[in-house]
Amino acid sequence: GVEVYADEALTSVLDEIAWGTLDPGETRSVDAWIKNTGNDAQKLVMWTENWNPTSAFDSITLTWNYNGSWIPATASIQVVFTLSVDANITSVTNFSFDIWVKGVH
Repeated sequence: GVEVYADEALTSVLDEIAWGTLDPGETRSVDAWIKNTGNDAQKLVMWTENWNPTSAFDSITLTWNYNGSWIPATASIQVVFTLSVDANITSVTNFSFDIWVKGVH
């Protein structure tokens, strides 16, 4: 298990990111801290689901700067989620999607 926080002190769970208004070609980044709540070291995987509208998936990309390192039990690391909007995006005025982060052995 892992938990995602909005602050380095790990006091505010990050359950939603308000990306705000983004123009075509724009990129926006958000810092997060991920804590390993398991009993042994873990690596992280991240994926997205439930894109609304589904066409946004083709024009909006989420990446992060996680380098694949092992995270010791009870430790936390800082990551940066970066959302990039394709310069040629059309017909998407609002969007939403779910971000999943999971610890794996």
